[in-house]
Amino acid sequence: MEGVQCILLDVRPPDGDGIDILQKLIDRAVAARTIIMTGHGDVPMAVKAMRIGASDFVEKPFEPDQMLQAIENAISQYQAATQSQNSRAEAQERLSRLTPRETDVMRQLVLGRPNKIIAHELDLSPRTVEVHRARVMEKTQSKSLSDLVRLAIAAETDWPAGRSEAISQGCRWQSTALLSTPVRSFPK
Repeated sequence: MEGVQCILLDVRPPDGDGIDILQKLIDRAVAARTIIMTGHGDVPMAVKAMRIGASDFVEKPFEPDQMLQAIENAISQYQAATQSQNSRAEAQERLSRLTPRETDVMRQLVLGRPNKIIAHELDLSPRTVEVHRARVMEKTQSKSLSDLVRLAIAAETDWPAGRSEAISQGCRWQSTALLSTPVRSFPK
């Protein structure tokens, strides 16, 4: 169903059950948004359809403008999801260019740690951290640290454990936790 952005599905089609068909579409990872329409709707059915993954639930008879609005919303949702997936894939590809050591440095940078602390954490010289930092910025095509943070968040990557002490102490590297991970204090 490539290229299809929106599916209109009746709850009671002549040869099946619309909710079962919706579930099969979701199980097959069909990206198109599905609008369920019915003349026999009730609240539990609507809730079930929405939980399974319906984009909208429209009761018959409906006004043409109501259906057009539902279709426009579904197509907008599809396009936003597609753009998000493309952005995530591009961000992951850019991060995959990094060596394991550069990835370690990048993780620390995203947490907002200064070069001296990163050097201490990774048992490197501050100059070596500066070199890795420059390579990270170049390979990821990040113009600033905030670009790098946005890239890491967009990648939604659950990075494997690295060498740093912070990682070994259980810091999580998922995008939702990148900016909320506590920063340890170090002696000066």
